[in-house]
Amino acid sequence: MVIEKDWKEFAMLITATDGMNGLKPRNAASVRLMFKFLEKYGLEDVKRAIEFHVRKSPYYVKPSDIISFLDGTEEERSEVAWRTFLRAVENYGYWDSVQFPNPAFHYVIEQLGGWMKLCEAYDALSEKEIHFRAKEWRQLYEVGERVASWGDEAGKVRVLPYLVGFFEADNRAKNFLAHIPPVIEIGSGRHIRQGEIGGGVKVLSIEAEAS
Repeated sequence: MVIEKDWKEFAMLITATDGMNGLKPRNAASVRLMFKFLEKYGLEDVKRAIEFHVRKSPYYVKPSDIISFLDGTEEERSEVAWRTFLRAVENYGYWDSVQFPNPAFHYVIEQLGGWMKLCEAYDALSEKEIHFRAKEWRQLYEVGERVASWGDEAGKVRVLPYLVGFFEADNRAKNFLAHIPPVIEIGSGRHIRQGEIGGGVKVLSIEAEAS
């Protein structure tokens, strides 16, 4: 991530970019705010995004330009998320408890009825019907990116830290607590013990998925 020691280099880069395009230099407060918006990205990544922008556009580079380059557009991200969801249904589905890479996934799945219910529904759909459902899913995901949170953030919707599958639900109902399978981390396939997913905060996975 960009940190305070990167500030001077970042400010010089933005000033040079504006000057190269014949634009009036931005004031320090604007550049500082831009720096704040980009704090989760590495400086080298930010440089790559700025280089791409100046090759394509004569206008001021904005935080949204850099973020879109690094993360993809909202539409691109929702499409990738949709495909990730379909793979998870196919590979794990109704039986396994899962945790997706970010809370927007959990927001969508909760809105559509929950993990087990949704897996059952999608198992019964044809490819054509699944394609028809994609638009609704992606639209909800785009909302989830804005409003969903693992924790209690002001103005956000707190979502479940992981989604319970049948094996876990059934064993808990029968009080077979020594036989609760771990949560599968979607993306890596690693296993996480439920007790280490506290308060919706994602923690280090501790056991690699068997190949």
